[in-house]
Amino acid sequence: VRHSADGSGKYGDGSDLPMAAGSAWFLKQSQISEEVRLASNDDTSPLKWIAGLYYFWANNFENFAYSDFGLNDPLFFPRAIDQFNFLSHGFTKTEDIAPFGQIDYNLAKTSFDIPLTITLGARYSDDRKYGYNFLDFQLPLLCAGPGNPSGSCAQPQGPFSKNWGQWTGKGGLTWQVDDDVMVYASASRGYLSGGNIIGLGTVYGPESMWSYDVGMKSRFFDDR
Repeated sequence: VRHSADGSGKYGDGSDLPMAAGSAWFLKQSQISEEVRLASNDDTSPLKWIAGLYYFWANNFENFAYSDFGLNDPLFFPRAIDQFNFLSHGFTKTEDIAPFGQIDYNLAKTSFDIPLTITLGARYSDDRKYGYNFLDFQLPLLCAGPGNPSGSCAQPQGPFSKNWGQWTGKGGLTWQVDDDVMVYASASRGYLSGGNIIGLGTVYGPESMWSYDVGMKSRFFDDR
């Protein structure tokens, strides 16, 4: 066990009192990510395309323990309320597979001869997260009782397994006004998979959002 002290022998609050102690925070992470792409290479064709597959795997393990000795208790005598032990450990494994593709069709290279490029893209994300969570707050004077001498304040814990799948994509238009000016507009949908904080029993769900862009790109000051 190592106390939270600096080189002066003082603790976190600058005093010589042993306010808290914790074991080493152990964190181990391993991950693999790979992406394979195929793309068109005919510059004369109005159609450009790209297709691929993304794969991600991760394994995260964490072990953490901390004890507060209650010397900064708000009451008149220490350890009355806030002496506690915090114990947390667990692991999370993640596996993501996502095929994707995009096409860009340039009408300027067709018989229409319109300087407009149409973009459409799509991606499907298949995500799986599974593991084990353990979290225990031990508050001896508040939670202890018959059959619970350690004062464990029961927290959600145990194995978990969740799967999510989401479509995302993009649509856009690009107008090449001239050699120096381009205007564009696009709409895209993003996605963030769900997950957990190791040790906490709650698994949060995925998030998604739409993004809209309108803008212009140009060159100014003699391309400087």
